[in-house]
Amino acid sequence: DLEIRDSSKEELFELCMKLTERTNEAREILADSVKKGGIGSCEENAPYISGMTHRERAEACLQAYRKLGEKYEVLSGYYSMAKPVLLSRLMSEFNITGIYFPGTVEANVNTDVPDCEKAATICHELTHLRGFMREDEANYLGYKACVESGNPELVYSGYIMALTHACNRLYDIDPILYFEVLENYSPGVNADE
Repeated sequence: DLEIRDSSKEELFELCMKLTERTNEAREILADSVKKGGIGSCEENAPYISGMTHRERAEACLQAYRKLGEKYEVLSGYYSMAKPVLLSRLMSEFNITGIYFPGTVEANVNTDVPDCEKAATICHELTHLRGFMREDEANYLGYKACVESGNPELVYSGYIMALTHACNRLYDIDPILYFEVLENYSPGVNADE
């Protein structure tokens, strides 16, 4: 069980620094994986460009939930394939990365977002299929599915999502500490943010 409690500004700063370190490491592992596989592009000073199709990424996310479901029974069971939204550009205009339709029990994702965000978005929306409707719960479980998947793209996507949310909160509390964290981003993470 996860204890939920208030945390201090210092604890949030420490979390952001730890997430920065892990995100930087995940970006390096992803870059090595891309170099070995020859698919996509993960240059140091440029945004990550995935070699995965939407279907391949969606299947990897389903596999991540199957794996997480072995650890947490409440997350086991059937998941439908996340669907790409045809009007993704319009969704981007409204800053919407995904949407869950309870009537059809479908996870729908914006394919117009940066490649480094797509897997975390899919995993977030798949979380809603298990009945976790709160956005913070879906973010956390989507993050867990990604970082425990063993897939370099998913791991990186999960870490970058967590880093973004944590740093946005830190900025609200203390912009000076926020910019201190940003100084520790690797060039690749900077390019993706």
